[in-house]
Amino acid sequence: WAREHSDNPQSYTNRLYAVNTLGAFCGTIFGGIILAGWLGLNTTLLIAFILNMIVAALAFANARSDASSTKSSNNATSTAKSTFRLTEILFLFSVFVSGLACLALEVIWTKYLVVFFGSSTYSLASVIAVCVFAIAASAFTTDILAGKQKTNLHTLALVFMIAALALSFCLHQYNWTPYVYLTLLKFSGTEFSARILTMVLTTIWLVFLPAATTSAIFPLAINHTKNSGNSEIDGSVAKLWIFNIVGCVTGAILVYMIFDRDLTHLFVSSIQISTLWLVLLLVIAGLLAQLVRLQQETANKRNLSVFLSLVIATTLLLVTRPDWKPELMTVGYPFIPPEILKDHKVQQIIDIQASGTQIEFYREAANSIVCVKRDRANNITYLSTNGKNEASIPINRNSPCPMSDLKTHTLMGLSAAIFCPNENQESMVIGYGSGTTCGTALQADWVKSVDVVEIDESIFSIDPFFQPANLSPL
Repeated sequence: WAREHSDNPQSYTNRLYAVNTLGAFCGTIFGGIILAGWLGLNTTLLIAFILNMIVAALAFANARSDASSTKSSNNATSTAKSTFRLTEILFLFSVFVSGLACLALEVIWTKYLVVFFGSSTYSLASVIAVCVFAIAASAFTTDILAGKQKTNLHTLALVFMIAALALSFCLHQYNWTPYVYLTLLKFSGTEFSARILTMVLTTIWLVFLPAATTSAIFPLAINHTKNSGNSEIDGSVAKLWIFNIVGCVTGAILVYMIFDRDLTHLFVSSIQISTLWLVLLLVIAGLLAQLVRLQQETANKRNLSVFLSLVIATTLLLVTRPDWKPELMTVGYPFIPPEILKDHKVQQIIDIQASGTQIEFYREAANSIVCVKRDRANNITYLSTNGKNEASIPINRNSPCPMSDLKTHTLMGLSAAIFCPNENQESMVIGYGSGTTCGTALQADWVKSVDVVEIDESIFSIDPFFQPANLSPL
């Protein structure tokens, strides 16, 4: 369609790509955050259906109009055997790496921001919205710059290194984001609309720059098809799209595998190490593009010095990255009381939320960030997922523990056994948590077994921290 309706199909394709992602941004903001919260899921889906039908009707009407006014033309096409040059292979590899990095980062950022936003819906919607807006911005910018400068391997290498630099800076931002989020929340307030604004601004602060630079690779590759004299825009863009999509799928699978494995014996944070590996991947891709360029043409000292400066800056940011601080990830930001948020400074808020407790276990698992904290002075062990306390069990059941929710877990475990006192009873508990509910259920003589349904397998690894208070069900 772009080839038939535009004299510059590569540029037109870039603009279509940018407008499409801009529409995705609007849909994510209004659908995932605003409409779903105000009107409910069913009404939001109905609105989406109506909009799709309107667009389909307009497209059908436009197609009939085009059919009546289209002039027939016979364009001679010649088919020749195409051989992949090294540059073309490199651009295909580049869009693969770009897709891998973009989708992997979306997963990583969603997992990170859910700690602050309290809901995976808000976290995912915010990340997708900012990412697709960044994609649209990079596509528009790339299209404008393409008219002024030819897209070549040097440009590709520079963009890779700028993306690596932005992402290496993100490793520093992880420890600063809690302070940014709380500062914005203090100034904007705790109302629904104010919280939405805080979420979006926090996501922009963390996500926009690395997302925009990483996603710029794809429109650069489209522009390369124009500069390389390739008239078959259909096949070239299709190949780029396929490699990009395969990269996206690969990135999502690799990140899931990292979070699904218990690698706490190797490093503290899967979020940090995954981001670090992606920085190194972008650096390798940039170096590869620069080496291929140096083989094909004489080096420009000015361009080479700019590239080396970016490499040095990225290396410095990687070397000086701060240690990961689990205490910042387990504060429970969505549950901070408004009076504390209003009356204290940001550092004081974090200190108040973390005071008196010591982290015994911390793992960024596939479905949540699991943490076990102990407050020995108050005889209590906390289990939290994504910063939210799920259980507060006494360290010693025979000692006072007024802040414990042991009674709740005990009554839940006894309910099935009391109200259904059947011989050889088989019970089921949804969510293992601290194990206290399961342990209590098994105390009844007539309970034969208890099956546990748990979405996060890592929860079972924290059972020893609650023994013997949970009556050791495992």
